[in-house]
Amino acid sequence: MTFAVISRALSCCTYLSLGKLCSVARVSRSGYDSWSKRLPKVLDKVDLLIKSIFEKGNAKSGYRTIKMALEREYGLIINHKRIIRSMRLQKLVTKIRRKKYPSVTTETSCAERAFPNIVKRDFSPQSPDSTYSADVTEFKIRNDRKVYLYAAKDLCSKDIVAYNVSVTPDAALVTDTLRERLLSLSELQRKKLVYHTDQGGVFMCNAHINMTKSLHVTQSMSQRGNCLDNAPIESFFGHLKDEIDISLSRDIFEAKEVIARYIDLYNNDRPQWGLNRKTPAECRGSYN
Repeated sequence: MTFAVISRALSCCTYLSLGKLCSVARVSRSGYDSWSKRLPKVLDKVDLLIKSIFEKGNAKSGYRTIKMALEREYGLIINHKRIIRSMRLQKLVTKIRRKKYPSVTTETSCAERAFPNIVKRDFSPQSPDSTYSADVTEFKIRNDRKVYLYAAKDLCSKDIVAYNVSVTPDAALVTDTLRERLLSLSELQRKKLVYHTDQGGVFMCNAHINMTKSLHVTQSMSQRGNCLDNAPIESFFGHLKDEIDISLSRDIFEAKEVIARYIDLYNNDRPQWGLNRKTPAECRGSYN
């Protein structure tokens, strides 16, 4: 009975201290804690919304993502500690991608064609279209066939500004896709743009180098074999592969549709904590 009175007092008067109430009632705080843990917990509307958002994100949404979703979709300003408590109560454990440790090599082949690392892990430019991070990644679809995604990410607004999917990871995939994006920029914008990649063969071939030079874009390359030098686009690929399953695609056309939907969601509907809870599209728009 005493513990129930203390519980009602705490719920009605937030300024009261649990320690002082226990002292006045001459009961131990540990006893109250044990009693409260035995109580059946009743989920309220916020708890159910948290669970809904968590399940919608395939159990991969952390408290920050849930907090942003509550604010944007439901207009609810909920303290992050409240969200964490609710997740613990409902046993909602976020699935975390296994950390990969990069291997660094000192291989020097083709070093004479590599461009210097201008970016040097400075992934926070002050305006859009200042620095792009780009790479190619591989996916397996049905019947052990492979498709390849080339994507370029703006390091200021965090949006994917250019991408395409092909059955071959050749120079045409990266060169034609990037050229289309660059031609949408003014000459002044292109002259200020740093285009950062790894030392992959498609980025060091004549067709790609000649295209960037002709459009006055400055190329930058990471140290050979060190994925941390190009972490932004590597991180995007990791999230993409973790959140969607392309292996069920019957052909490249289905794979393209799945990737296109994800990138559209990523650019336009998914807020990021590092962008002050804005989506990449909203962040880019704030500079216009």
